[in-house]
Amino acid sequence: MQRLRYVDVATKTVTQVDQDKYGEIEAYNWSPDGQWIAWGRPEENGLPRVYLFSTANKQRTAVTDSWYGSGEAVFSDDGKYLLLTSARDFKPTFGSGEFENVYRDMERVYLVTLAKETESPLAPRSDEVGKAEKKREKEKEKETAEKRPGEKAGEKKPDEKKPETPKARKPVVVKVDTDGIQNRIVGLEITPGSYRNIRMLDDRIFYLRRTVGDETGEDEEEERPDKKSHL
Repeated sequence: MQRLRYVDVATKTVTQVDQDKYGEIEAYNWSPDGQWIAWGRPEENGLPRVYLFSTANKQRTAVTDSWYGSGEAVFSDDGKYLLLTSARDFKPTFGSGEFENVYRDMERVYLVTLAKETESPLAPRSDEVGKAEKKREKEKEKETAEKRPGEKAGEKKPDEKKPETPKARKPVVVKVDTDGIQNRIVGLEITPGSYRNIRMLDDRIFYLRRTVGDETGEDEEEERPDKKSHL
């Protein structure tokens, strides 16, 4: 039976995270602070499910339910979100040999807010948000310019201060509220297909996508390197 384990290098202690009786644990991902592990594993019904493991209390939490196959779980670089793929788009076509439903291109990328107080970047936003702040900034700039009679409008004095040394980034601390985490999953409005190699950096999400239209050759079921993907 396949097991997922990690080793404490200092103490050489081996900790078992999970053991799967129904298939292979193909991938896992560490959180930026090294306190959480995300992975997907096949369940008894044949559909993979995403889990989180805390290295602090050694507790395991199911992020997705057993209704949809999910996997490719990865933490965002800032530790606020968990991204994953899930097959939840059901748009059947009909097979050419037999008159039966065939489901392809079912996956999209989904985003999970790990802490309850973290606002989802995919939530609806008002068009008025930020306008008042921009107006205050313009008024402040105007007042500053009026207080400098010796300067022309828009003219800036050379900065006499020495350039500041770039500050080191603060270490990332990942906060996870496991309670209700399954209700904080939101899908990206992107084309359903097959998604791999997900990464979220700042406000950008990168991934590789492949759809049925990208397949070449007569045998569509055979996995070959000539099946192209799009970044």
